[in-house]
Amino acid sequence: MKRIITTVAIVLMISYCGNSQENSKTKKSEKMELTNKEKAVALLNSLETGDHAPISYINPNKYIQHNLAVGDGLAGFGEVMKHAPKGGFKANVVRAFQDGNFVFTQTEYDFFGPKIGFDVFRFENGLIVEHWDNLMEVKPSNPSGHSQIDGATEIKDLTKTEENKKFIGGFVNSIFLEGKMDQFGSYFDGNNYIQHNPEIGDGLSSLGAAMQSMAEKGIKMEYHKVHKVLGEGNFVLVISEGKFAGKPTSFYDLLRVENGIIAEHWDVIESIAPESERKNNNGKFNFYGTDLVGKQVKHQWTKGPWAGASFTTLFCNDSDLVWNNISDPNKITFEKEKYVRREIANGVVQISWKEDPNRTNFGLIWTLDFNTNKIYGVIVNASPTENINVEGEFEIINSLEVEKGLTGCN
Repeated sequence: MKRIITTVAIVLMISYCGNSQENSKTKKSEKMELTNKEKAVALLNSLETGDHAPISYINPNKYIQHNLAVGDGLAGFGEVMKHAPKGGFKANVVRAFQDGNFVFTQTEYDFFGPKIGFDVFRFENGLIVEHWDNLMEVKPSNPSGHSQIDGATEIKDLTKTEENKKFIGGFVNSIFLEGKMDQFGSYFDGNNYIQHNPEIGDGLSSLGAAMQSMAEKGIKMEYHKVHKVLGEGNFVLVISEGKFAGKPTSFYDLLRVENGIIAEHWDVIESIAPESERKNNNGKFNFYGTDLVGKQVKHQWTKGPWAGASFTTLFCNDSDLVWNNISDPNKITFEKEKYVRREIANGVVQISWKEDPNRTNFGLIWTLDFNTNKIYGVIVNASPTENINVEGEFEIINSLEVEKGLTGCN
């Protein structure tokens, strides 16, 4: 397969001015840096236009693919493009949002047939390094006449992003995971609720009727776990895992918040492919490892020879960490390391690094289980005859700001 060259730069010429007396001056040019949101939209649009320039927004050496029907890396992306129909795919980005180093979009596709999709891109240093999505076929308008993509698009209330994420995350957890149906109405303004699910009409009454109808037919919609909550202003996307009609399912729910209540809802529901049909091993979700970047892991070993030892580890980016040994507040030690991470199971992340041989000959492997908040460690070459195995518990701190006396990333 022909490799796609990814060294395309986007340059905009500005300040073309001068007169006959100054024609010896050099013309000025300036490279205009696109936002991550603009880069993601341009990449999706390139599916239709065939423009190769946006491919340069993908890191050629690190592109983790979570669409289970597509191979990993740029090679997998290129293989999909090789099978594009005459005239290319169609892509109309209806909504685009940015939350930190994540961009998420809602797009109308003709991608091996008409589809509606949500895409999530993770960026590092201005380049896309990871991609998730959820796709479903386009269906006729719902009983209230709404399509799967029409409705409000304006992003408002940017200062309320975190508040709205917490509100919507609480809604999904309380209602769909914990089954607290007595709280259902408190998230809405009476029956005023715009619905874009193709099978359900507007209002809570229509939603209740649809759920009752499914129950009568023996069809269950089960949410088992929320994997990610992303938002910008008044829009929040919740990515969840569960079952629909007994099949493993991925739920992407986009909700619009207005005046502190849920005003509008869009969704895409996709069955999760069995392992035998997958073209990569990255999992449908696996947001856990990426969540470590820009955060701290605080843990204490409770079992093994190092029981009682406590550490705070800062994940400065996807390759650099700083650990602080805080076991003795009067004798805190630290080191900066290069690490590698990989997803080894759903919700289980492995972090490994080798310490400077001028200090020690240690190699460390951490396994963090986000399902149980347990951490398991192997210290390689800890003694001449054996490795050391330790176990403990960890917590995540959503900041790189360190307490007094600790060493940070800078």
